[in-house]
Amino acid sequence: MLLVDDDREFADEFLEYIEVSGISAYYAENAEKARNTFGDLPDISVVLMDYNMKGGGNTFLLTQEFLAARKIVVIAISNSKEGREKLAEAGCAYQCSKEKFFQLGELIEKIFAEREAELEKSLNT
Repeated sequence: MLLVDDDREFADEFLEYIEVSGISAYYAENAEKARNTFGDLPDISVVLMDYNMKGGGNTFLLTQEFLAARKIVVIAISNSKEGREKLAEAGCAYQCSKEKFFQLGELIEKIFAEREAELEKSLNT
């Protein structure tokens, strides 16, 4: 999982929370680092994308770029409803406010469980 967000405090808290569930998580504080991390780690299958990034980078275009590169799930995370809706237009499958921290964690765990079940099913056929 890759978290793309310029809010370091949120990122530290969320990554600590999600790693307890056994999910490998990476962090990028801007679009350039996100692009590099995503390119370097082909096992990333879930991306959490914030809409408003200080320091630049168009996360709308970055979302589209990631989705075009490989089959992944992108979750729009922002405290701004408008920001989440704009990222949904870019192709995000889900939207969640960062304020709903635990719901976001549950959503990610559900996505990983579904992906694991799909993989196991394809290996057994």
